[in-house]
Amino acid sequence: MNHKRFTELATKYLSGELSTEEIGELDMYLANEEYRRQFQTISSQWNIAKRNFTQHEFDIQKGKAKLYAKIRRHDASFGAKKKTIHLNPLFWKVAASVLVLLTLAWWVWQQPAPTAPGIVWKEISTQPGQKTILSLGDGTQITLNAGSVLRYPESFQDSIRWVHLMGEAFFDVASNPDKPFIVRSGRLDTRVLGTKFNVKSYEEEEIARVSLVEGKVEVTTPSNKKVVLNPKQEILYQKDRQDITVKEFTPLKVVGWKENTFIMENEPLKNLLPLLERNFGVEIQLTDTQLANCKITADFRGESVWTMLEVLKYTTGIEYDFLNDKTIVLNGNGCN
Repeated sequence: MNHKRFTELATKYLSGELSTEEIGELDMYLANEEYRRQFQTISSQWNIAKRNFTQHEFDIQKGKAKLYAKIRRHDASFGAKKKTIHLNPLFWKVAASVLVLLTLAWWVWQQPAPTAPGIVWKEISTQPGQKTILSLGDGTQITLNAGSVLRYPESFQDSIRWVHLMGEAFFDVASNPDKPFIVRSGRLDTRVLGTKFNVKSYEEEEIARVSLVEGKVEVTTPSNKKVVLNPKQEILYQKDRQDITVKEFTPLKVVGWKENTFIMENEPLKNLLPLLERNFGVEIQLTDTQLANCKITADFRGESVWTMLEVLKYTTGIEYDFLNDKTIVLNGNGCN
């Protein structure tokens, strides 16, 4: 690999000038641990010296302008049509997701690691449409959902087994009363001895949640409030208000994503869209924002995205079109 080319790609990414093809090229470099470390260093220096960039500062209007400009390179007539298409704000979050995903690794590296110096940290990430299963040295098994990053030590040498998560993962933690297992996910710390639970904490989502399937966990909030969960209980943390809610949940509905199971019970379509985008690696656009509020009741188990769209079509009247193999447009006059 060419170090000069990597530096060029990293710099173009940080300045927001990376093309779709170059994003794929940069991603190949980032599969290498050494290049990931270099990317983290470059990102840190750029953030300090240039603009102190954060995920929350993404400018939607500028993003739209850049996206339109790139589309016009391939279709000069784009934007000249009189018909106006109103897109769900979710679409622009998706348009920004490529940038967000590449900087997830940087975010995780910035989290403080409360372990002894000399610990060798490893990192694994998933792209939209991908999942992965890994086993840690202590016997703990983790299923990492799409668009997520997990950072963990090569071996657990401390009295506490720390890992860092950005995104979503299901944990089957090996029991060890002498070494508690703690998952740091954004502002929440989840402490366990040996149990099965799900953590969902995507940076772009307003709510983080910890859902306990078996055993017992203790979740610590930023205000240092400790909440103990029993099986089939989950804690929902509202990031902006720092509010917490504890309630019961249906395990298959929360952790079914591991087997591509999605259960909707009279929920708005907008709740399903990010699940489809994340798990199938597609972008979904709405021609009418009202469609986002269509109520959906469905039980999808291992279905393809095409089958799920067909079900939506015949149950709600929503039509769909594939612009390409990664972009889907939903349209219609309302909900049945």
